[in-house]
Amino acid sequence: GVRENPDERATLVVSVMHDITADENLARLRDQFFSAAAHALKTPVAIIKANVQLMGRSAQPIPASAMAVQRQCDRIDQIVQNLLVVSRARTHTLHLYPEQMELPPLLESTAHDLVTTHFAPGVETDVVGSPPIRGDRERLQLVVRNLAYEALIAARPKTPLTLRLVPREHDVELSVHFEPLPVA
Repeated sequence: GVRENPDERATLVVSVMHDITADENLARLRDQFFSAAAHALKTPVAIIKANVQLMGRSAQPIPASAMAVQRQCDRIDQIVQNLLVVSRARTHTLHLYPEQMELPPLLESTAHDLVTTHFAPGVETDVVGSPPIRGDRERLQLVVRNLAYEALIAARPKTPLTLRLVPREHDVELSVHFEPLPVA
């Protein structure tokens, strides 16, 4: 309201309207693109990965080039999974399947995967205590893998990475510790 005097009733009312149809359409198209791109990438990446694994089994030792292709397929697969989660979360179709679970095996599995698929040196876990939690195992695995992978990118080469789990009052704190690259 517009008032000549703050203590008086409003003499005029100003209303501003904005058509958000174009913004909503753009958001819907973006979400459809995320979903379509993720689904379109899943099959070719799976086929490439399966063929590289098959070639690797027939050649001993496994060629470095086959291992490099497999690592890159794993990276693309991780991006695809993230795209699907973002797409489903934005369209409210993301389903969570919470279950009673322990986090240390999930951390150990992630650490093992980082060493074997990304050749990360010295990936360790530090579990101070771990009360059972209720969570979606697949989503939590994706979160831990994303955090660890981002830490690997930001870490000094050939330095250790630690996945740490510490219980707090009513929560559990998960952190990734690493030696960062120097700031230029």
